[in-house]
Amino acid sequence: MDKGKLNGKDTSENGRRWYYYLALFAQIPALVAIVLILILFGKYRGGFGRGSNLDNLFNFHPLCMTLGMVFFYGDAILVYRLFPNTSKFAIKMIHGLLLILSLILSSIGLSTVFENHAQSKPPKPDLYSLHSWIGITAVSLFGLQWVCGFLTFLFPQLSERVRQAYMP
Repeated sequence: MDKGKLNGKDTSENGRRWYYYLALFAQIPALVAIVLILILFGKYRGGFGRGSNLDNLFNFHPLCMTLGMVFFYGDAILVYRLFPNTSKFAIKMIHGLLLILSLILSSIGLSTVFENHAQSKPPKPDLYSLHSWIGITAVSLFGLQWVCGFLTFLFPQLSERVRQAYMP
């Protein structure tokens, strides 16, 4: 085996440093998107809130979905490689926490749309566009993946072979 290579992957200090730079660089578009959403919906579209203004309720949808499915989900994917010298248990907990945050925020983002549609006068139909069907499918698959990962890696009854088969 080549020095600095593990299963054909560069594990040298230089390779790790580049990975950290790229991971940090990957945060920039997500943070920019969140800031732009906060500015657009917070300043120009009436803000965020509940109550009589249904647009303010709907404004939570893009914010929560971006935070959940882009920012926290993306960070959950990166966390194992970003902290290689941290205990496996601690990394699992960080990974799980980020995925739980992602699931909660995505659920809030979806529920605000359904609530907005139900409170509209007259009520708007749900799941009437391609965007809504792709979104509900993506969040459903994410939830299924979350449950499978939770059952696979947090229950010691499963064999190591099953766990390795589930890993990417």
